[in-house]
Amino acid sequence: MPRLTGKREIVTGWIYDAATLGVTGVTGRGFQIPNPVDAWDAFQQPKGQAGKTFVDTNIESGSGFLPGVKSFVIKSEVFKVEDGRLSNDVTLIIDQGFAILKISEKAYPAPMPIWLFAGGTGIFDNVRSAAAIAGDIRATIGPGNIANVLKFHRALPVPINTLEPFVFEFRWQPAITISPQPTEDGIRVWCVLYGFLKRQVA
Repeated sequence: MPRLTGKREIVTGWIYDAATLGVTGVTGRGFQIPNPVDAWDAFQQPKGQAGKTFVDTNIESGSGFLPGVKSFVIKSEVFKVEDGRLSNDVTLIIDQGFAILKISEKAYPAPMPIWLFAGGTGIFDNVRSAAAIAGDIRATIGPGNIANVLKFHRALPVPINTLEPFVFEFRWQPAITISPQPTEDGIRVWCVLYGFLKRQVA
């Protein structure tokens, strides 16, 4: 891990944020009917707000900016859908959406489809009939990790300076509706930025 001594150091790092898509609205026949999904603005709520912990984000303060003397250079990014979801829902989320990275309200470089930087996910569809054996399931897409994290690797790194506002906008147009859910959880997604973090030396 590269390091510079002095007032600030530079280390390999990451910034991540999470959201729940398709939070349920109406209950029917034992399932929760999800609300349509049309937008998510990532990195706008720090840890401690809206019940967020380090499981959800490592933005520790501020709203859409890096506080103190922190700055970040983005080398790559990945969009991750939680494991164990039905393939048709994941396909909707990944194939029907696009994203825009904005720094100081300017796009870098332009809107891009989510599939361009989607990370691998472990998706298991139940393909059993009523008489089938309990183990008759299959994985339909990818490994249960973010193995292709460098799939969308920026040839020209993008810097986010200290206190500079930034947002990763995700949009689904038209809005998508995921499958009815047995709980009110919806589907969890993460956006992770990888690169170099400059921070104060402790």
